Amino acid sequence: MTTMRTAAEYRASVADGRRVWYQGRVLEDLAAEPITKGLVDSYARWYDWHSDPEWNDTLWVDGPEGRQPLSFIAPKDVGTLRKLANSIRLVAQQDAGTLSHTPGYGALIMLGVSDVLASYGESGAAAAAEKYYRSMAAHGRFVTGVYAPAQTDRFRPPEERLAVQVVEERDDGIVVDGALAIGTSLAYSDEVFSAPIPYPGMPVSQAVWFAFGVNAPGVEMVLRKPASLDQDPFSFPISSRFDEHESALILRKVFVPWDRVFAYRAPETCLYLTRAMGWLLLSHLARMLARYEFSLGLGLTVTSSLKTSKIPGVTEVLTDLAIQTETLRTALSASVADATLSPAGNLLPDLSHLAVGTLQGLSGEATVAKTVRTLAGQGVMMAPTQQDLEAGDLQPYIEKLFGGGELSAHERSALFHLITDHTASATEGRVAAFSSLSTGGELLWRRRLRWAFKQAGHDNACADLVTKVLRDSTGVDLDIRADFAAEDPRIPGY
Repeated sequence: MTTMRTAAEYRASVADGRRVWYQGRVLEDLAAEPITKGLVDSYARWYDWHSDPEWNDTLWVDGPEGRQPLSFIAPKDVGTLRKLANSIRLVAQQDAGTLSHTPGYGALIMLGVSDVLASYGESGAAAAAEKYYRSMAAHGRFVTGVYAPAQTDRFRPPEERLAVQVVEERDDGIVVDGALAIGTSLAYSDEVFSAPIPYPGMPVSQAVWFAFGVNAPGVEMVLRKPASLDQDPFSFPISSRFDEHESALILRKVFVPWDRVFAYRAPETCLYLTRAMGWLLLSHLARMLARYEFSLGLGLTVTSSLKTSKIPGVTEVLTDLAIQTETLRTALSASVADATLSPAGNLLPDLSHLAVGTLQGLSGEATVAKTVRTLAGQGVMMAPTQQDLEAGDLQPYIEKLFGGGELSAHERSALFHLITDHTASATEGRVAAFSSLSTGGELLWRRRLRWAFKQAGHDNACADLVTKVLRDSTGVDLDIRADFAAEDPRIPGY
């Protein structure tokens, strides 16, 4: 049975001695620091929703051990998987599809690790991962993952790289040392799962999967610069609350007990890292759909407020936004409908549908943002701040400049600031970069699609249609099998 902690308990947890560096100093309490408070509040809100009756049907499900948070239960049937996807989408709608790493996302990380080790790994490691996952679920802990090596490691031989590796083996655990380039929301989590992206020639000392507390001795995190230094929620309604900080991670001889080690000196196991990401990829597509829905909502709202929505050209543009949004919805629904059981007995979304939806989403993000900005017109560039709206001498002129129709100057400015923050801010740029980089980018997604297409036999099925029609029509019987280049997406070095 899961005991979900409260928002207050989560806020207190981020002042546990963790070492988070920002602009040359260590932040003492993330819940009180202006630059981090907004995101702490957003994650705390996620915990509070679990005790809110309005969210009960969205976030909870009846499981084998009674009523459980949906994020912390392994889906065994299509109904549960569909509810999980919809829950992720509905949660993401609350932040305009900006936040990816909620505590629920962390649960999917460890579900994938547990599943892949149970399916392909050594029994002891699988048991350790399963025990860890159950413990995490029982207490609603916030876990995130970190994988990316330093870009500068490409200039060093494998034995000299910064990549995290085991430097000491003890009876009670291992000691690890090294650094990783980037991890999302590390500073806000309770624990971190670390796994290397495999590469040719990787030393066995680096082939380790493990978890550790962010407040463990020797753990240092360095926050990137914020998307906006201005925390004014009127001018920056998204950036002030949902800028999901990434951190560089430094591990200085950090001790990890054996019950937190899930793969040890196991290069073959490390090849299965991408196989552990099925539910994460579902989460990314569900969040991307929420972001497209929000963009479409902005387009509909601003054109209705400006009385331009029925202009034929505008109507067609809005229709294009709807088509793009519904394409993602269809792909997400299909990935659930065609899901298959993993060897461990958990239901995995179909990779080919996830790939099609994500590729469509990645390729259209910039165009959608530009379209919404264009629909808003020039006023979106000039929306006054709260201080301008309240300036006594200017107020009558500001009201005439921006007020009109059904909206006051204050209301229209708030809408324009939301559009700008969603489509033309540093936060928007960060989300676009994250959407691509966090799951491997378009090239890897295309590889995933080819692999899933071939694994399902669709390539030969399509080619066989040609052979049959040709044989039936002309008597010519071609003896050709489809030769579709489909590399295993686990291939080292992606």
